[in-house]
Amino acid sequence: MRRKLYYINVILSLFILIILQSCKKENEAEIIKNNIDFSYYPQKVGSWIIYQIQEIKIDAPSNYYDTANYQIKELFESEFIDNTGNTSYRIERYERDNNNTPWKIKDVWTSELSNNSAQKVEENIKFVKINFPAELNKAWNGNIYNTSSYEEYKITDIDKNENINNIIFDFVLTVLQRDEENLIEKYYSVEKYAKNTGLIFKQNIDITSMYILPGEPYYKRIKTGTIYLQKIIDFGLN
Repeated sequence: MRRKLYYINVILSLFILIILQSCKKENEAEIIKNNIDFSYYPQKVGSWIIYQIQEIKIDAPSNYYDTANYQIKELFESEFIDNTGNTSYRIERYERDNNNTPWKIKDVWTSELSNNSAQKVEENIKFVKINFPAELNKAWNGNIYNTSSYEEYKITDIDKNENINNIIFDFVLTVLQRDEENLIEKYYSVEKYAKNTGLIFKQNIDITSMYILPGEPYYKRIKTGTIYLQKIIDFGLN
């Protein structure tokens, strides 16, 4: 009886493996068949990018002004087949204060190319980062796979030359994720991707309250809010 159960389990395991491999091949074949350029969102085990981060938090009524500067390293550590049969990548994220301090694991995100879109899971929330083929003024719902409300992401620049921290990138794509402003609030989010490199720049401005001072720029009128800036400083392949 035990031997019979053993053979049944082996057969079932082989059957599941065949199905998963078939799904993976179909997904990869679909990408190849469509002949779409995915080079703005490269995924390769062993590739890594280091970013310089500046995070500013302000609460003027409490006289709280805090600026944090640190570095983040994102490493494509491995690939795996997810529960839908797609090839996904495990991204290990490390943090350190500066070049002279050791890296410490911060968290783990995942990434994949599926349904002709670049999808990234950040803090257990999935976002559609780029919808391919990448075209100027193309728009999509960045929150289609999460529970947040509709958020229009739009490609506002493509194949442009950019200089980020004295690193020249010949082909850069800009995705505007949010741009809303009134007299007392400002919300702005943007990401830039370079061909064969990936994310090279990110900025989030989340100001929930501003003083009304005519003629003054927003950064001089912040009452409460946060400003996040992320720039590439190095990248490579292990």
